[in-house]
Amino acid sequence: MYIREWYGGMKDMVSINETDKCFDELLVLYAKAISMYFSLSQVTDANKLIELASKQELEVGQKLFLDWFQEKGLPYLKKITSKRLPDNEQLIAQIEYDKYILEDEMDFDDPVGVRACLINIVNNLPYRIQNAEVEGAAAKEPMPKSSALSVRFEDAFIIEKNYITSKVKQEKINSSTKIKESVEKQALFLLCNIRGIKMDFETYKIMRNHTRLVDVELVSMECEKNDTNQDEVDITLRIQRGINIVNSKEADIFLRTVVSTEKEESPFSFDIVYKGKCISIGELSDNDFKEYAYAQIVPLLLPYARECIASTMARMKLTVYTIPTIDVLQTLEVNDGSAEQE
Repeated sequence: MYIREWYGGMKDMVSINETDKCFDELLVLYAKAISMYFSLSQVTDANKLIELASKQELEVGQKLFLDWFQEKGLPYLKKITSKRLPDNEQLIAQIEYDKYILEDEMDFDDPVGVRACLINIVNNLPYRIQNAEVEGAAAKEPMPKSSALSVRFEDAFIIEKNYITSKVKQEKINSSTKIKESVEKQALFLLCNIRGIKMDFETYKIMRNHTRLVDVELVSMECEKNDTNQDEVDITLRIQRGINIVNSKEADIFLRTVVSTEKEESPFSFDIVYKGKCISIGELSDNDFKEYAYAQIVPLLLPYARECIASTMARMKLTVYTIPTIDVLQTLEVNDGSAEQE
């Protein structure tokens, strides 16, 4: 069976470009990962997977993920596997990066990390493909740098993560770069709560369904590679967000990602700003639209910063520093569990 048919897409492709070839490889890995996540083997297609998984006794997070895959993930994958992708080098690089991250999670030491990867892949594809199509049709006008500099940024979270400089120690990275559980939960809590207002899954769905990201672009990037004798250093990751309301239906959202260290000689540093255009779906008050868009900044734009830093470091011939994957479903589970304990 041609892998796209597994998702309900085309049964064959006579000629294939490099993007489609790369995407097919990702689809094979995706099918394997989601089957393993639900402890299923030799599943004939995605619909059969949903049928078999729904008969299992699933945990809350697994049930929410299965619902997401049935309602959003699979319908989009069916749509995208029914057509060819644009032949675009940037799109190929992004798909290759998704494959790299998912392959790194396939030992299933952290099933939640696998789940987050699977969700992020589907969430990011529409915008990446759209950008590739626009780029192929015509060059986009660059946004003036001053528009980002005028934004008032606020901290979303700050965490420290151990970084191993030697590529020889690549195997050690997986165990040495894990965030401490308490810090990870704190960061995730900040991402999924609006300035102290606690959310449940239904609230999150309302926010997600009433705002839509329609465009993304890299506004600025400053990066530097330094020679260092340090085998391991503690790297500080600072995530900041800002928003400019254009009108009652449109907002420019900004994510600033700073990766460096001030305590010791840093092997690298990054300071990048991504801009997204967010629109309101349905009837929202001006205040609700601003709050909803603001709450979505990190989940929507962090994957772009994550990919940009990782791919740039690879070109620098540095061991890749991977920004932690954000799993909104896990965060809401943690929040709900905390509420029950209180």
